[in-house]
Amino acid sequence: MQAGLIARDQGVEDLVVTDVAPFTLGIAISKEFGMQRRDGYFLPIIHRNTTIPVSRVERVFTTEPNQTEVVVRVYQGESRRVEHNLLLGEFVLQGVPRGPAGQPIDVRFTYDLNGILEVEATVVATRKKVTHVITRHARGLTQKQIDQAIRNMAKLKVNPREDANNRFLLRRAERAFQELSVEGRVILEQMLDGFETALELNDQEAVERHRQALVEFLDRHDGSVDNDEEVLD
Repeated sequence: MQAGLIARDQGVEDLVVTDVAPFTLGIAISKEFGMQRRDGYFLPIIHRNTTIPVSRVERVFTTEPNQTEVVVRVYQGESRRVEHNLLLGEFVLQGVPRGPAGQPIDVRFTYDLNGILEVEATVVATRKKVTHVITRHARGLTQKQIDQAIRNMAKLKVNPREDANNRFLLRRAERAFQELSVEGRVILEQMLDGFETALELNDQEAVERHRQALVEFLDRHDGSVDNDEEVLD
């Protein structure tokens, strides 16, 4: 790219340079193999080369009956086993309601351009939340700058499903689905599944990619070229 810029090559005129996560960030989990459960596996939440700033959520579950707390261990690395990755920190989420194994816990990673990683663990049933901030890679920042960066990161945690344009597009697609042929419904359903998955993962790049594909598909089939520009109140 640098050579192309020096040579004024037209091929690099439309390139946009973005900041990406240099390594994968995730947590330690256990896995079940047959009748045995084994600890020490790595669940990636923000993958290496993901464009940052970014906020991603993964849902995990308790493994024991009447488990009332969960230890969240945060790692960086590329191995499927946490023993080969770097431990960045850990914290405890308490207040999980007693009950059978399988109580859902949402773990959100929010990572910004300063190298600040904010980890939130939330008990889905009660919305009780614990937040842990890791600043290992945020060198040279004052505490005031870190506090401001954390406040700014809150904007990344708004789910794109709440965006008015995205809500309208989902409604538009649902209306179109009723009028399509069987073949058209199969295609649209696959596209909607991809779009909704991206919304749930809060993956902005994937949301935009699926959104554009949906708009183009709907424009071809219902003729409402300008519908995607409408918003809901």
